[in-house]
Amino acid sequence: MSGKGRRPTEGKKYKRSWDLIQCEAGQRVNGYVAGPHIRTKCHTEPFPKVCLKEHAGQSDCPGCMKGFDTVWYAWLPLYKEPDKGEIMAAFGEHQWDTLDSLVHLQPVTIGREWSTGKTRAFKCGLWINPTKTKDVYAPSDRVRQRDRCIAMPLIILWKYTDRITVDQLLCEEPMPEVVAEKPAKAKKDQTNADGPLTAAQKAIEDSLRAKIAKGFKERGEVGGIIAGVADAFGLNGDGHK
Repeated sequence: MSGKGRRPTEGKKYKRSWDLIQCEAGQRVNGYVAGPHIRTKCHTEPFPKVCLKEHAGQSDCPGCMKGFDTVWYAWLPLYKEPDKGEIMAAFGEHQWDTLDSLVHLQPVTIGREWSTGKTRAFKCGLWINPTKTKDVYAPSDRVRQRDRCIAMPLIILWKYTDRITVDQLLCEEPMPEVVAEKPAKAKKDQTNADGPLTAAQKAIEDSLRAKIAKGFKERGEVGGIIAGVADAFGLNGDGHK
């Protein structure tokens, strides 16, 4: 007996979040290219995380301040088999030529080799190759029929939603370093030491000059200056009001 109600569309069958690929040494993952890769310079500890100095011009990048090394990665969105779930995979520079040759919805195989010899203590990077298969993925979901961009999912993964924008992450040119300037301290109040006097200040100056000139006539040069200043500020001869 068939059920009732609406059937979910293909777009609602899958999660709308992008997971990191799970591929250990010796494993293979098949899938389809969901969109173009994004190249980023990342700090390698504790896991690949974008360098904010390189891509956003921020001098206070957490990775740079801790002295972590940086490595270039290319992040590729994929629909993995068999459930067509949305995943992201990061590839080193040695895989970039292959990535540049891929097209939308092209079937690919991703793997990771075993470490050998002196590299046995390290984890080998992922490799990717086009798959020779007759299988074709033709999604009915309109969103999946066009290239997908994982810039925002990456920013969310790194927890940098308040530190870097999608435009900055996708910019092909390195961002100039931006050093936060300290706010200038307010200067002490000065009476137009380097500028013209206001009308009120000019009136006070003219009044003071006039009273000093009057003192010159009545008491001579020194006495006139003292008397003029005292008269201008409302003081008596003893310097008191």
